[in-house]
Amino acid sequence: MRRVLIVMENEDALVESASDSASLQVDDETGDIDVEAYGYESTRSIASASKQAAELPANMMIDDTYPAVPIGDGKSDQGFAAVEPSESANFVVRAVVPEEIAMEGYVNGKPVYSDIDIAAFPICPGDPAHGDADDVRTLHNMAAVHARGHRGDRVAVAIMDTGISAAHLTGLGLPNSAVDRSVLWNPIEMIVRQGRAIPAGGHPAGHGTMCAFDALIAAPEARLLDYPIISQMGGAGGSSIMAGALSDALKAYSDLEAFWSVSFGPNRQNYDSLVVNNSWGVYHPDWDFAEGHPGRYIDNPDHPFNQRVASLAARNVDIVFAAGNCGSECPASKCHGVVTHSIRGANAHHDVLTLAGVDVSGGRIGYSSEGPPIPGMGADEKPDLACATHFQGSNVGGFPDSGTSAACPVAAGCVAALRSGMPQNTLASSAMFDALRQTTQEAQAGSDWNPQNGFGIVDMDAAANHLGI
Repeated sequence: MRRVLIVMENEDALVESASDSASLQVDDETGDIDVEAYGYESTRSIASASKQAAELPANMMIDDTYPAVPIGDGKSDQGFAAVEPSESANFVVRAVVPEEIAMEGYVNGKPVYSDIDIAAFPICPGDPAHGDADDVRTLHNMAAVHARGHRGDRVAVAIMDTGISAAHLTGLGLPNSAVDRSVLWNPIEMIVRQGRAIPAGGHPAGHGTMCAFDALIAAPEARLLDYPIISQMGGAGGSSIMAGALSDALKAYSDLEAFWSVSFGPNRQNYDSLVVNNSWGVYHPDWDFAEGHPGRYIDNPDHPFNQRVASLAARNVDIVFAAGNCGSECPASKCHGVVTHSIRGANAHHDVLTLAGVDVSGGRIGYSSEGPPIPGMGADEKPDLACATHFQGSNVGGFPDSGTSAACPVAAGCVAALRSGMPQNTLASSAMFDALRQTTQEAQAGSDWNPQNGFGIVDMDAAANHLGI
């Protein structure tokens, strides 16, 4: 049996499931929730109430813990109204099907898409840290930008990861307000399993907390949005089990887009810009369907998650992804020696900024995945840029902040700091990324793109000057 995503056309059972899951009622003191109000009961009814579900093979099971996700017509230029549950032309549901049905690519004429496993991009502990957060600030020329007042004010940084420990961040001297506790998101199966939601910032210290700390190095006044799409067992080191499902990332992106467009987006009370950090990806192509399958994820722009990435980017949201840890010199064990085209899926999407890792002296980190990326995603030159990693930072588990997992939020923080001087309604996301590519330390020296570090190491001050801030 295989977990997959199925696209279904609009009908009442799907609308009800999607609508109910959009409103999470939580007791502020206990964290207890009304599970039925979060869409569990209406989601469980999809299998019985949906006419389309009734037409599916008897050995195909709709996942009763996964709310229907409205995707509209799947086009990136559709307005937000097109993905409101009542108006959405199509929805994604999660199901389990026999392997032979999954391999065929269609069920009763409905596309079957991969719900691939995803994993965080840390590196096994071993090598000591090189430098600290101050060295990161120096490498990326942050001080002058901070002195001009660009420190991430009125910018939200969504951490799509294992969850954030606000208590750990506070213990490092960061403000208690760093995490926006008004934005609460948990995978519904986590809520059903526990009977309660984990508040934003209430997760154990781990990989997501490391990412949160690293984003605040460049943008200390940004606010963090906590999206725990990856399950965590253990600390930040390589002994941890940190894995999730692409379907949870899809649901999180769908809810984030709704929140941004309706609740706290541009020209509203809280924020002017949104940056999304993604320190996760796919270590090996065998995690996905075989090459040529119509529902494959890693090289398919039409996969529902890749379409959602394009949709969010079209709203000038800055989306940052880690390149991965399958570099040719010392790839992570999960890569199983596959180091070619190891930047895959949304990490290779042409609308995102993809980060390689360097040490605080600017030297290449051998585990950082190299380009070119997997063909088919519309980008020939990935990674885009390089940022610092393998430094002493968050001190989660006593390990260095490592992997392209750390380089990614360092870059997300740089973008957030620049956005406090150039909000997203004044500059397209693509133009922001171009400014960063054109002003790297290597670009200033006349160098072009290379497979290891992309266009080079981020120079925040040069980018700010280029943007006139």
